[in-house]
Parts: sequence; structure tokens; C-alpha cells
Amino acid sequence: MRNPNAPFSAYDYKTEKEPYLFVSYAHADSDQVYPYIRRLHDDGFRIWYDEGIPFSREWDVEVATALAGAAMMVLFISPTAVQRPNVKKELNLAINRNVPIMPLYLEKTTLPLAWDFHLGAPQAVLDIHASYGKLKGDLDQSARRFVAPAPFPPIPIPAKPMPEPKQPPEIGSIISFGPYEWRLLDLRGYRALLVTKDIIELRAFDKIPGTTWQTCSLRSWLNNEFLDQFSKEDQKYIVAYDISDEKTLKDKIFLLSSAEVFNNFNSESDRVAKFNDKAFWWWLRSPGYDRCFADSVSTDGRVYAAGNYRNTQASGVRPALWLNLN
Repeated sequence: MRNPNAPFSAYDYKTEKEPYLFVSYAHADSDQVYPYIRRLHDDGFRIWYDEGIPFSREWDVEVATALAGAAMMVLFISPTAVQRPNVKKELNLAINRNVPIMPLYLEKTTLPLAWDFHLGAPQAVLDIHASYGKLKGDLDQSARRFVAPAPFPPIPIPAKPMPEPKQPPEIGSIISFGPYEWRLLDLRGYRALLVTKDIIELRAFDKIPGTTWQTCSLRSWLNNEFLDQFSKEDQKYIVAYDISDEKTLKDKIFLLSSAEVFNNFNSESDRVAKFNDKAFWWWLRSPGYDRCFADSVSTDGRVYAAGNYRNTQASGVRPALWLNLN
């Protein structure tokens, strides 16, 4: 029987053949491990893990088969984990099968001699917020799928049928709205995801490098001074967007996330943006290497997962919004 507290169903490697991560942990550490793998899963990583099914001979074979086929093993280390026989077996199998191992420390832990030999010097204890960006960049990216943006709630049915647009805009087309030109990235019903055609200006993410998207000065500027450039009538058509990678956060103007860039641009060259007719880096809201960095897109269109230093002045801003086409 599956643990009712398990955050999601494990990747079905028997019927699907995509690369995936194998998570090894002690069940006693579930309260610390589950939030971390939940975030990785939401960010697109395919993950197989023991969902709490009681140990048996058949389950031993199931775990071994899942581990042998994994692209990488993510090993959550704690004083409890190093004492668990099943965690030891999983580590030994990963070593014997040459499965890459990513050790992550939940607590300061003295490693058994054999573990120390294979894993090397202990790393810093995890901070789910501060270290997530680095972990994301270090994991095997082949085990990551595209992630659709957070869904909007259903659009209420109007009292009178709303006429269809005579010429629906096409994905990739350029739309004029307010004082800027926008590129249409996605359509969902009458709602369109837009990002400015070019970089509109260069700004720091925040004066203090350790801030998050929720608290940064760039988010405040976008939803105040920048938003005020639009007429009150135009602002009625901008839909408040549920930022899925922050808790209960809704923005009218925002920066794209790494997942949204991967989903909505056709190629690296397609992501290149210009400022004053010259290709320039531009910010994303996703966290980078740690809390001092944020993901960005380089001058050649690569998503730079390590990120740029958040108080860097010379990074471009491409605001994004969801527009109600009604």
C-alpha cells in the first residue's frame, strides 16, 4: 500500500523509457526529504523513490531494478540513513553499476569508512531554499521533462456567448499592447502569454543579493512603476498570474521561469534578445546557484542554470504577462 503522505507517484520506469533520478533515503527522514523531491518533481525531474511500501523479497528486486536503470542516484544522508541496511544496499549497487551519485546532507553526519571512501568529503547541510538552484544545475538534466506553467482557474461562462476573434493571433506573432511590442508565447483559451519582443532596460535583480523573487526589488518595480505605464483600461486586461514556484504569489507582471523558457521557445537562437540592437543577457525568476544568483539567458540563448549575481546592474529585463484577449 502506498504511503498516503507520499508527495507524488514514483516514475513508472516499466512502461516509460525516459531517463530518471533514483532517490535513496531513510523513511524516518521523509518529512525532510519529501519537500525537496516535491520541488524537483514540480520543476520537471522524473523521479523514482520508495513510496513507503513494506520491505519484502519482491520489493528488494523492484528497488534494485529501478536503481540499475537510473540516470543518477540522489542520496539523502543523515545519521539515521547511514544505519539503514536498505540505504547501504542501494549505495553499494549504485557503485557496482556505475550509477552517478549525488550525496545530499540533511544533517551533519559522520560517514562510515566505506561511504567516506566513495563519497569523499562531506558537503554542507542542505538548505531547501538557499541550495536548490545549485542542486538543480548539478543533477543529470536528461532526467528532466518540460513543465507546463501553472494552470489558470476555469474561465467563467458569460451570460451571452463571447464571439470568437476574427483572426486569432498565432504563437510567435508580435502584438502591440500598451507602450511595448510583445511576442506571443502561449495561448490558453482567450488568455495569451506575452513577453516583450526585446529587452526594455538593464536593472539589478535586487540591491541585496540574497533575496528571492517574492521579495526582490525587480518584482516590485515591474508591478508598480512599470505597470503604471499602462492605462487603467489596459490594466483591466492583464490577468494576475499564479506563480507556481512561490507560495500563494500572484503577479500581473513577472519574469519568465526557466521551465517557461524551455517550453515556449523553439531553440537557443530563438531566445536571443537585444538591448540597443545588441544581444544581451536577460533575467529569469528561477533561482540559480544559490540565493545570491538567479537564472538568466545568455547572449547566445543558453539558459544559464548557475545564474547571474542578483545585484548585477548589466542584466536585461523582459517583462512577461498574461493578457485577456476578450
